[in-house]
Amino acid sequence: MQTAELDGERNLKPKMAPKFVQENYYKIVAVGSDYEIKVETTPPTKDLYKFKGKLNDETPLDIN
Repeated sequence: MQTAELDGERNLKPKMAPKFVQENYYKIVAVGSDYEIKVETTPPTKDLYKFKGKLNDETPLDIN
């Protein structure tokens, strides 16, 4: 992921999808799928290094 426009660093930052998304990827993106995902996150902020969220009310999401 490139973030040079956000933080000025030009190196790529590896990001991994949560295990839940990795295991259910094809169900989630399948054409015609009615699979639903609920994502809750903190409101946008100028602090690029603060982030909290959760996926489907249980899987935590973080900056990584």
